[in-house]
Amino acid sequence: MDCRILTGNLKNVVKDSLEGLICVNQEITLFDFGNVVVRKDYFGNENVRIVSGGSNLFGELVGKGMLTASVQGDNVTAPPSKVILRTIRELSYNHLKGVLIIVPANSGDLLNFGLATERAINDNIRVKLLPINDDCNKSTPKICRIGLSGVILIYKIAGAMSEKGRSLSDIFAYCEKILQNISSDVIMLSNLREEIEQKCICKKKSDAGETSGEPNQKKPKVIDISYDICNVVIERITDINDTMANDKLNLKPGESIVVLLNNNGGLGKTEEFIFVKEFVKILQALGITVERFYVSNYFKCAQDIDLTVTILKLVEPDILELLDSPCSAPGWKIVNQGIGPLVLDNPLGGKLRRKDRLAPPIRGPKLDNRLANVLLLCTQFACDALISCEKQLNIIDSEKGDGDTGTRLRNVCEVLLKRIKDNKIVTNYPFTFCETLSRILEATVGGALGCIYSTIFEAAANCFGESSEDEEVSPSMWLKALEKASEALGRYGNVEYDDGTMYDPIFMCTKTVQDELLLGRHFIVAFGKGVSRAEEAAQATRKSKMKYPDAGAHAVGIWMRAVFEGVKLRCPIDE
Repeated sequence: MDCRILTGNLKNVVKDSLEGLICVNQEITLFDFGNVVVRKDYFGNENVRIVSGGSNLFGELVGKGMLTASVQGDNVTAPPSKVILRTIRELSYNHLKGVLIIVPANSGDLLNFGLATERAINDNIRVKLLPINDDCNKSTPKICRIGLSGVILIYKIAGAMSEKGRSLSDIFAYCEKILQNISSDVIMLSNLREEIEQKCICKKKSDAGETSGEPNQKKPKVIDISYDICNVVIERITDINDTMANDKLNLKPGESIVVLLNNNGGLGKTEEFIFVKEFVKILQALGITVERFYVSNYFKCAQDIDLTVTILKLVEPDILELLDSPCSAPGWKIVNQGIGPLVLDNPLGGKLRRKDRLAPPIRGPKLDNRLANVLLLCTQFACDALISCEKQLNIIDSEKGDGDTGTRLRNVCEVLLKRIKDNKIVTNYPFTFCETLSRILEATVGGALGCIYSTIFEAAANCFGESSEDEEVSPSMWLKALEKASEALGRYGNVEYDDGTMYDPIFMCTKTVQDELLLGRHFIVAFGKGVSRAEEAAQATRKSKMKYPDAGAHAVGIWMRAVFEGVKLRCPIDE
């Protein structure tokens, strides 16, 4: 049934759903901002707070022993970073233990949660982010791989450790180690059935020694499709006894595992338990012990897939104890409806009074007026260059995008130039400057591109914010800020060098400047070499059968060159 028949308004689908959820679970409620499900008792709980969310719906996993809160997006989109950040701040109000964010490594979700994390760090909040990328399909480019149902087991383990009073660092380190022994796979049943049936037909023909002209060929016998599907799934995720296979979960006879099946609508209830039976039977025959088998619709995947299967290798002695510990989240075990009639609770007003910073604070080391003017000139050069290249960038972007990259960058450049003209950009303090750019870019550019640029400058600001007010803003400090920006983009963008994105030129510039400085080059010479290599990396993002490079990468080359020309003009080497 089309959900529009039930709701009549697609815009409020997620909000309506969450309001229904808190109606049948009286232990949780909603904040009065965004789509945020939270435990009612969070404020009186001194343990580490566990937060997740994203484009998939995890509201049913909020409860004692699991998530403290879940921040949901609208209609399979990532939630805004400002809502995530507000949630982190609310959960950190008068709280010292810290917040652990666990989020599937889907690009949009990870970017927005990553940006909020960086901003929370700059607010001196204790917070760590753990991306979950448990997709076993290592042949797929990293940027295309996603977090699957392994995140459910991590939620349960982290929630149980929190209830035991463990520290943020302990929980993060433990879950990070557990993550190395989790592997999941996406299952499209119709595709698997066709593949298995075709293999069976070919095998029967081969075994019978069939010739092309042989008459009266019998139809192959009907295969045990459930057994064969389970067998294929196990072969995809695990590698039994072959320690040379690095892209699968290596298992040996005698080892123990936990299995989780997230049924995304591909199986009926009867088929679910047939799947469990066949799965366990195959593993037992291989000498693998299944200690726990969890099966349910733990969350509805945004993607159009039938189900996901996760295998967790038991490498720590207390994993089962953590999985078996009490949990009130209805998505894990039961629905908590309390006593008496169900009540649709009023939204919970947060304790935090300052909802957001109106302007970035002054923090970190200060530039003298001359260098502050250099920074201002470089910003103007970069804006002028991007504005002049608007049409070019739009043409490049139209090859595989919406054709609006140039226009979106021009818009933010015009805003920046106006603020510069009105003397509303602080350039004496790099932290404040980068924070200002981060906020303007997110608000003006919008979408993934705005979030990417905002993350870059937020991470750079973090570098300056960590430095003492008495420190000198040296070339090495600027390089460190560039390194942090590059690392943040790679981490939260879930990209690596040579993925053909705007990360490539930023990474190459950073690496080249590092190498040149190690060779004793003057920092301006090193920066110039880095810009040249960045431009080459941007052009290299042009893939086969494509006419143009990646528009975002090309834009990076443009503003980097403009910034370098500004530095070279005002800071000649012979000074």
